Amino acid sequence: GCLTKSYYINPPPVSTINELSNRQILIYPNPANNNFEVELNLENSQKQISISLYNSIGQKVLSDSFENTAKGKTKKSIDVQLLKNGIYFLQLKLEDGTTTNKKVVIQK
Repeated sequence: GCLTKSYYINPPPVSTINELSNRQILIYPNPANNNFEVELNLENSQKQISISLYNSIGQKVLSDSFENTAKGKTKKSIDVQLLKNGIYFLQLKLEDGTTTNKKVVIQK
């Protein structure tokens, strides 16, 4: 018979304190065409939230930020019409160092 080995890779521990939850961040439309919206629902106001978009090989292809955002809902449109079709990873970083990563598909 066949012998197969299974390898289990443990994901990094998830800190619930330093992570934006799914209900606090919405990205739409996804797949995106020429732009997409990043909508945040913040529990606290933030002076700056940095936005970085990385391609599938980890190169940063876009940077932006939210400035002086109040508690509650806020959103920003991200222009991606110059980017090629593919899978990208959006990283949001709050001023306290909290980060979250989301997959964004660009399909034109």
